[in-house]
Amino acid sequence: MKSRKILFTIFLSSVIAFTACKKDGGEVDPENQVELSTPASDFDSSILTEYNALQLKLINNTPGYSAPVAARSIAYLALAAYEATVPGMPDNQSLAGQLQGLDDLPKPEEGKKYDWALASNAAQHTLMRQLYATSGDVLKGRMDTLRKNFEAKYQPGVGTDAIERSINFGNSIALAIWEYAKKDGGHEAWNSNFPVSNGTLGGSSKWEPTGDQSRPLLPNWKDVRTFLPGNTNITLDNPTNFSFNVNSDFFSQAQQVYLTSSNLNQAQKDIMTFWNDPVNASYTSAGHQLAVVNKLIGKEGYNLEEASKLYLKIGLAAHDAYVTAFKKKYSQNIMRPETYIRQAIDPQWKANIEGSPSPAYISAQATLATAIAEILTAEFGDAYIFEDDTKSSVAAKRPYKGFQDFAKEARMAQVYAGNQYSISIQHGEEQGKKIASNVMNLQLLAPIVSDTTSASR
Repeated sequence: MKSRKILFTIFLSSVIAFTACKKDGGEVDPENQVELSTPASDFDSSILTEYNALQLKLINNTPGYSAPVAARSIAYLALAAYEATVPGMPDNQSLAGQLQGLDDLPKPEEGKKYDWALASNAAQHTLMRQLYATSGDVLKGRMDTLRKNFEAKYQPGVGTDAIERSINFGNSIALAIWEYAKKDGGHEAWNSNFPVSNGTLGGSSKWEPTGDQSRPLLPNWKDVRTFLPGNTNITLDNPTNFSFNVNSDFFSQAQQVYLTSSNLNQAQKDIMTFWNDPVNASYTSAGHQLAVVNKLIGKEGYNLEEASKLYLKIGLAAHDAYVTAFKKKYSQNIMRPETYIRQAIDPQWKANIEGSPSPAYISAQATLATAIAEILTAEFGDAYIFEDDTKSSVAAKRPYKGFQDFAKEARMAQVYAGNQYSISIQHGEEQGKKIASNVMNLQLLAPIVSDTTSASR
């Protein structure tokens, strides 16, 4: 279990030079007083969990939100929430200058009072409206209702100027993040999930359609900007070598998928079904991970500061996981097991669950699940016992003895489904660990500034 940071409280006990501050009537000039803001750690995390709960509904009900597109939106919304709140976290700093292409962001006025919950509320609402602009009127109405509810909750006692200042700051962060997002190569990808015909990918060993979708999913996602520079080009050891030779390692990989997926026991079938997150019928595999994190944050009673930082790490890792996985997919361009098995082992064979319309190597789900599990393990510990009941409406909840078990199931579900090779999963796991490490090495902590005013004499 992670250690809790002791909530800090700001005490004002300084002596002000009244000869400089007092007006003629003897009153202190309010313009010369330091206005103190309530720290982010004094607010609960409901403003984040409720927006993310709504985001899950948006992913499920907004056309075009495939898993990579959903992960991108999750990441930018988390980044906006963090940047709108980080001035209220005394030990932390903005990520401007650390993330690729994010050079500068609006800053709050020094010495002025802010309400960080109102700033976060404004940032999330404004950016969510942009990211999910094509959602239906009902869900747009829910966005507006959420904003109004949190304004009603947090405005009393804050003061008119501080309210306006806080909301304006949150909005300015959201618009800056929106402009940043528009330049990453994935802008409005919801409208172009399948931009090219499969003819550009076809050929011996290459991806071929295995289901109703004849075009490959997001072939240009490989060119989308990652947040972390170190995640742009991750090198993997011993890349796979495709072969139809019955004595080759690759043939053994395909045969393993064939034999395993054709002889599942009930426990394996349950795992396969639980981890099936199809586009347009769920909140995708990216949303599944977010739903679990949402539950954990609520369970642990995180405050606004703690939740903002965890959502940030999860969002950045999820987005970069899909970009790096798709780089490998479309550079290697290897056919799915179903195509291979039909050509080399059993012409009548069919996968238990249709795979993503994209090349097999590497597994995006393995990359994603591993990256998220690494971050959650660092946050909560190796042996954190929990249940995933996020799919209770369609499947029984599943218990786990730790996040590594959780990720292992997500990975193996693809073998059981018959749509991934074990080498794709193994290398997805390897890549996921590297992505998580790069995310966790971000410098969220502000540098300690030494006090030079009391030098020894």
